[in-house]
Amino acid sequence: VPAPQPTPVQLVAAVERAWIAGDAHALASFCDSAAVRVALKPGSPPATAPTLTAVEFLIHDQLQLVVSRRFQVVRVEVDAKKKTARARARWREEWGGKGARDVEVVLQARASGDAGWLLTEIRAND
Repeated sequence: VPAPQPTPVQLVAAVERAWIAGDAHALASFCDSAAVRVALKPGSPPATAPTLTAVEFLIHDQLQLVVSRRFQVVRVEVDAKKKTARARARWREEWGGKGARDVEVVLQARASGDAGWLLTEIRAND
């Protein structure tokens, strides 16, 4: 079941807590399954999934390949006219024993009617 958050700041704070906990179910619940694109491996093309269960699988599958050391949202920008938001986070992670590195994660969100805010993209960049 989607769990829209009342404001973009509350959404990214909830994402930050879920990411740190490695909770793919909670992360998926903050997504708009009709529109979300997910790419947690830097440089990989974003994947879409038609249901929240499929979104959860995508996130879980990709998070299982890494060891997350830290995830911190560092900036949130809101466009009130377009009812969209963009957040940037720093993710300290390790992929397959290659050593720890910092990766930028971009979170895109939009207002979902009166229900609140949901993610439309989760993308890791080198």
